[in-house]
Amino acid sequence: MYFKKLLQYYKLCSAVLWNGTMGPTFSVLCGVRQGDVLSPLLFNIYTDDLIVTLCNSGYGAYIGNVFSGCIMYADDIASISVNCHGLKMLEICEAYGCTRIWDIQFNPQKSQLLTIGGNNPVHCNLTISNKAIQWCTNVKYLGIVVCNAKDYSTDISKQKGKFFSHLNSILSVTGSGRYEMSSVKLINSHCLPMPLYGCEVWCIKSTENYKLNIIRNNVYRKIFNCCWRESVRPLLYYCK
Repeated sequence: MYFKKLLQYYKLCSAVLWNGTMGPTFSVLCGVRQGDVLSPLLFNIYTDDLIVTLCNSGYGAYIGNVFSGCIMYADDIASISVNCHGLKMLEICEAYGCTRIWDIQFNPQKSQLLTIGGNNPVHCNLTISNKAIQWCTNVKYLGIVVCNAKDYSTDISKQKGKFFSHLNSILSVTGSGRYEMSSVKLINSHCLPMPLYGCEVWCIKSTENYKLNIIRNNVYRKIFNCCWRESVRPLLYYCK
């Protein structure tokens, strides 16, 4: 099956269809087909040299003897180092490795630098394509916002904002004190996944966890039209 799929890339052409009119065909000389079962494998083969180049650079973070200075998911890459000098591996890779051989280009406008365990350094400037990379107070990676702090911490304020936006949309239709069980099911399926996205890697303070519990309790009070003094434990048990 893979061999037949691979043959589809031989003399691959595309065309643009606009208002029922087919434009001229043109050759597709790079990239993989979106949604094709072979695309992930081809992409992994293509980017493998990038990981090997970073590993052999001698820079980056290590856990024991295992290189852990590069985390990659599709085309999103996170380079990790214990100091600024170790982040030079990006410049080495760009200058001598994959940029020249495989035509892999790093976008400096989409690249950011962050320090975990202290303040961002003042006199550490890293460049990609002769353009400086910006030091930031927080960086979003795969939907998780990691903050510049003394310890590893995450920011879930935007996730809570999306939760309230969808919550208000549902309650504007169902109302308060009406269709309670329908509201609970809709909120659990459409709203709850938003603030809980990536909770496996959260590192939030106990005060933030307390605020999340308050949000959950207030949602149930609003759905069932309860007083703020009333405990929601019976409702939580009943709505399991």
